[in-house]
Amino acid sequence: MTIFSYNTFLDILAVFVLLSAIHGIFLSVQIFTKTNREKSNYIFAILLLIISLHLLEVLVGLRGYTYLVPHLDGATFPLIFALGPLYYLYVKFLTEPNFKFRYYHIIHFIPSLFMIYLLLPYYLTDAQIKSESLKQFAELIEKAESVTLSSYLAYQLIFHAVQLSSYLVVSYILVSRFKLKVQKNTSGADAIQKISWLEKTTLVFGVYISGYLIMLVSLISFGSYYLVIDTTWLFLVSLFIHFAGYAVIRQPKFSEDELLEMGHLETEDNIDKYKSSSLTEEEINNIHSRLVNLMEIEKPYLNDKIRLNEVAGKLDITPHKLSQVINQKEELNFFEFVNKYRIKESIRLMQADQSGNKKILAIAFESGFNNKVSFNRTFKKITGKTPTQFKISSKKR
Repeated sequence: MTIFSYNTFLDILAVFVLLSAIHGIFLSVQIFTKTNREKSNYIFAILLLIISLHLLEVLVGLRGYTYLVPHLDGATFPLIFALGPLYYLYVKFLTEPNFKFRYYHIIHFIPSLFMIYLLLPYYLTDAQIKSESLKQFAELIEKAESVTLSSYLAYQLIFHAVQLSSYLVVSYILVSRFKLKVQKNTSGADAIQKISWLEKTTLVFGVYISGYLIMLVSLISFGSYYLVIDTTWLFLVSLFIHFAGYAVIRQPKFSEDELLEMGHLETEDNIDKYKSSSLTEEEINNIHSRLVNLMEIEKPYLNDKIRLNEVAGKLDITPHKLSQVINQKEELNFFEFVNKYRIKESIRLMQADQSGNKKILAIAFESGFNNKVSFNRTFKKITGKTPTQFKISSKKR
């Protein structure tokens, strides 16, 4: 049995992998040229391009054609050690509004740079010598069912598997923490939906890593691995390219003020942050008074899509200053402050409903919430009762 014999199934698989690699290259270019050119998109485009080129190189190698272009052999191998760091930085840019790439972040790419250094003598080897060696390897692959790697290469692949897994775990932790932050500090299901795609993309990135983990287990257990593992890995990576590329292009994006709002979570963490603020105590009190007046008269909280920058605009101040005032005077973040007024409005509506015929969902919508789950959770957090329990107890009075 050979990994790429001329039977129909494997030929179709080879075509699918080839098209996937080309698709990945096309998607990376498309992401680079998107109108909203965020740094996170640039990073993901580079990541997708590396995976696509590596997929193409592996496919050509397993088909036995690398000897035709010997200098391309191993060209993408050092680059795959940059995939874990790239995805980690991608997640950091998306979940931390103030994150910036610093020179010391280069340390994440030392393994990739070190691999280039190690392979430099091979890259400089004469093309004819490499071509002959690659032709012999192609003949071996055609007859073999499994491959026994040198200890040198095996250790490199083991390190890569561990490295990728480590970055995936850290990235998933960042996404999970950000999801909890979103759930705690947003009033609608739309924000939850915005983060779900990143969580799914992170999990699907594990598909790419799974091939290396399977290879790692096989190497440790048997000292070799069956070439069918490469076939499976090629297929899984092809699927990852299609999903990830589509997800990034179609991703719903958190606005800058949404990220800012979710950045002000715990008041005690912001004490030091506000020490350098230019706002005086008198100015803080004045802004707070105007804010309360705005909330009670214009009731902007009834808009389920209200944002920090919109309220700040009404008060003619910056979102940062408004966030500071709410944080220091109310000891709440923006979403919690808005929801306080929404719950107050929902209580008023319940008490005004003498017949008791108004549905809880209708009250939630009229109060500024856009879904029942967020309303129930917030209502119980503030009042200690569910909306239904509160409504029943109000009737008994």
